Amino acid sequence: MTRPKSFDDATRYERQIRALVPGYDVLHAVIPAMLRAACTNPRRILVVGCGTGTEAIAVARTFAGCEVDCVDPSSEMIEHAATAIRKAGLESRVRVNACELNRFVVEQPYDAVVSTLVGHLIPDDGARASFLCDIAGAMAHGASALVTEIECSTHEGSLLVDAHLKCSSASGVSADRLELLKARLTHGFHMLERSRFEELAGAAHMQVHEEFFRCFNVVGRRLVRSQRVEA
Repeated sequence: MTRPKSFDDATRYERQIRALVPGYDVLHAVIPAMLRAACTNPRRILVVGCGTGTEAIAVARTFAGCEVDCVDPSSEMIEHAATAIRKAGLESRVRVNACELNRFVVEQPYDAVVSTLVGHLIPDDGARASFLCDIAGAMAHGASALVTEIECSTHEGSLLVDAHLKCSSASGVSADRLELLKARLTHGFHMLERSRFEELAGAAHMQVHEEFFRCFNVVGRRLVRSQRVEA
């Protein structure tokens, strides 16, 4: 299976991500609210691609007593996340694991899964299908997964890319970084059209429900696990 790209410079990521992904802070305020609406007293939540720990900390603060497991293939990201979690005083409830999702041992099903800005890094060559199956396999029956990624859009796609770039430029992204971002938004990421995303989710026994976030082509959707997924 093709592995998702990992980010190894956590400090640089933390410094630049808000300018590169418009609406980043709003998204991370929306995720806990969406979990509160979708889940009744969750006891276990899995954060896939936890990065520097932003989602994990927000989720743990939202649900007192909830255990949060985090996975990320980058050891530096995991170290950064672990430090942030300790500073937040949440290390007793939030565990970090430096591994890919398909190597993570799920001891008990999770009441919810959160995956933010990961999917578009994984190619649709069987790897994306496997990734969604791994998410579904970690979930309890009827559990929700909040999956946010950059979508491929043929309808006004170039306009949305242009608006994204203008927003990032206004946030101080340099000209050379803008060129790199443009290349990634147009052909560098492994973006899916909505129909293809729904097809792969369905094959993984998850149904796409609400779209809970959109900023240009950055889209957050709630998926619900519909039945048991065989290994």
